[in-house]
Amino acid sequence: MANIDWDLMGPNGGSVASGMIQSDPLFGLTLLSSYFAQPGVYSLTLTGYCGMDTCTCVVTFLVEDCPDPCPCDLADLNDDVSKGFATAYSSNSCKACFTPLALSDCDEVEWMINSPISTPVGTSIGNQTFCYTFPAGGTYTVYMTVLRRRADGSLCESGVYSRTATVTCLIREVCNIRTFPNPDFNEGAVVGSFLEDGMSDGWMRHWGDPHVDESGGKWKFSKRGNFTSADVIGAIEPVCLAKDTGMISLRFGIKEQGIKSAIVVQFFSNDAYEFGVCESTTCYEVARIELPDSDNPEEEFDVEIPYDLSSWDAVATCGDQPGLRVRPAIFVTSPFSDEQGPGSLTLIDLDYFCVDGQLLTGTKDIGRANTIRLYPNPTPGFFTLELPQPAMPGMRISITSLTGQTLVEKAAETGMAQQILDVGNLPSGMYFVQVWSEGRIVGVEKLVKQ
Repeated sequence: MANIDWDLMGPNGGSVASGMIQSDPLFGLTLLSSYFAQPGVYSLTLTGYCGMDTCTCVVTFLVEDCPDPCPCDLADLNDDVSKGFATAYSSNSCKACFTPLALSDCDEVEWMINSPISTPVGTSIGNQTFCYTFPAGGTYTVYMTVLRRRADGSLCESGVYSRTATVTCLIREVCNIRTFPNPDFNEGAVVGSFLEDGMSDGWMRHWGDPHVDESGGKWKFSKRGNFTSADVIGAIEPVCLAKDTGMISLRFGIKEQGIKSAIVVQFFSNDAYEFGVCESTTCYEVARIELPDSDNPEEEFDVEIPYDLSSWDAVATCGDQPGLRVRPAIFVTSPFSDEQGPGSLTLIDLDYFCVDGQLLTGTKDIGRANTIRLYPNPTPGFFTLELPQPAMPGMRISITSLTGQTLVEKAAETGMAQQILDVGNLPSGMYFVQVWSEGRIVGVEKLVKQ
């Protein structure tokens, strides 16, 4: 562990900001957008110490003329504050951690307990995670007071958001809300990589190489990630959620923590997922939660994340219903890349995932895996897809790879409950058979090609 002093000099030659960080061996340094209110040449001086040895590095960079990094807009502040914060409860102590969901580097946060005019128990910047150990279990009101400052440091305006936190100081019960199937991952679970034999009913690999693991009778998804790549898991089947508010609940344990790591939850509406691309019409980032510091591999965190889909203009709607057809994508990330070696990757276990939101009438059973049947399965080529009722006009069938790539697609034979398909030209492996009707998946099942 080595200390590193840093000093950022501005275009006028004066010091903009300075501080000290530690490296072990990697380190992360956050340079706030408010530091760069002026265009021009900046220099960052890093001075490292190792015993009696000193090493200095100077990084010079040009900041072009750009918009005000900290505009003073009261409507934007109110909107950002109203999105609130996520709460993570430790499984083995009275510690709880709070992460704002929509603030910027221009925002200072003061955290108060039970009164908005009490002495702050701590402070943070932007969407940084703040942790506090409560004196005992109980129900508390947590106040997030946000001070938004202009680029010159003067106060723009302030806002307050509060939520109730129920601290148990113990491990919590697994949620059982089945908006998406198999929320605790136990059903149909097989240990292994999703790229090989690993599986859990209703869930699939969207990117990378996530694994299904078992420990103490609990099934978990094991996933690594950083800036370059990540193991992304999510639901096979979409559901129709109302464009309204809701709550996501999940549990994770930190097995190997990289620098400035975060767990990310997204909703996406198209049929294929691409890591690193989250465009507004097809993808909505619900939360990017900085992981709490933890050196206890047995410690887990139960997280509650409020969300609001009312402003998401996704293209995949639910027909004439006022909702969105979505799947979740969950992964862990950090600012570092594969090339930076040990410490660039973060490893977590995901223990459960629930979404408590308004599921539109008539859509709850969309895509349940038991609505269709395949035989023989495994198959060397031809197989029969049996529907619960004769195919309707416009119904189609697709066969996709584990990465979501569509390999076979055909129109279903109208009026026939049994559909004959051929996968003789596909390589041996696992695939997904999907049945589509009116733009929605109404049935899905795994298929093994011998």
